[in-house]
Amino acid sequence: LVAGLETHLAGEQARIPTLAANYASRAASLPSSVAAAVAHERLSCALSDARHLCRLATSVVSRDGRGDDRPLDVAPGQLCRARWMDGKFYDASVHRVLGDGNIMVNWLRPRPAGCDAGGAAAGSAPLITVSEAGGDDSLHRIVSESDVQLRSLAGQLDSDLARELFERRPPEDLHCVDCGAEGADWASVSFGVYLCRPCAREHRSFGPRVSYVRELAGGHGWGAQDLQCMELGGNASFLAFLEQHPAVKAVPLA
Repeated sequence: LVAGLETHLAGEQARIPTLAANYASRAASLPSSVAAAVAHERLSCALSDARHLCRLATSVVSRDGRGDDRPLDVAPGQLCRARWMDGKFYDASVHRVLGDGNIMVNWLRPRPAGCDAGGAAAGSAPLITVSEAGGDDSLHRIVSESDVQLRSLAGQLDSDLARELFERRPPEDLHCVDCGAEGADWASVSFGVYLCRPCAREHRSFGPRVSYVRELAGGHGWGAQDLQCMELGGNASFLAFLEQHPAVKAVPLA
């Protein structure tokens, strides 16, 4: 086990400087871009994982078997799911790490109509709340670390960045690239364009090898790779490409 940890950490020691250089390069050229933010989060996650593995290695080789008793890398305000008194997991946020193997959480409340947990537009994943299950969310706020499932920081950031990108789309990206209809709430990641539901259904009929289609869904579940395709694309860029390549434009859809 120790040898495996040592090998993995050696690889991380070589990877982290590369991540740092990638972030520095993107921050220098486009400091406010999605790519720079994603690069920063990838670096932060790699450093956090490396610190966690170092503590595991310390625990393994320590004589008393306990090693470093510091709590997990948990920050106040971090979203999670935690086990309530009924044995089920519900959405919460970290209020405080108590340092004794327990975490104090705030059970999330149902979102107001049309808003998400942060007050933004609807479209993100639905919450699973204690109060909607009939429980009193002022109770059982101190839970064991083993009963807390932290949300992925990278995935959470990607979803937030995706939502921001979709909310600040230019006017042409609010219309379907194929038929011009309003309400382009779907996307073809393959082409970096936005689609209405009927046209998205048609694209899906071609299969993901031709057109990989996703619902915008307020950014929920979008990863960095798909997000970068949309940031670099857009309806205007795609249509401009077709105008420059009439032979491609003339190819039938099916």
